[in-house]
Amino acid sequence: MKPEEAAVFEGSEAVVRHTYDAVMRIVLKFGPVEIDAKTNSIHLIAGSVFAIAHPRKTALSLSIRTDKPLASTRVTKVNAISRNVVHNEILLAAPGAVDRELTAWLKAAYALGANKTA
Repeated sequence: MKPEEAAVFEGSEAVVRHTYDAVMRIVLKFGPVEIDAKTNSIHLIAGSVFAIAHPRKTALSLSIRTDKPLASTRVTKVNAISRNVVHNEILLAAPGAVDRELTAWLKAAYALGANKTA
């Protein structure tokens, strides 16, 4: 992990970093991922941004880009950026939250970002 990426986790509990690491183990299986660390978030890019990780004190907030809202109680916030771009926010409290459902969402988001069929 690059220093600018690690700096985003300052002030977060260790579980937040472990949860992010679990997300990254999954997304790196899909293909190349560019990591763009900002001041308080990390953008995951495959052609375009497909997910944004926002470390909080005790959990990882993950915004997943889709073309329509995800239908799940796990989604805490939906933000329609445009007609075909929706950010779905999911709060991940532990690495175990990175399950099959989340993996499927991330895989579809990766494909959308890379303009591929999931």
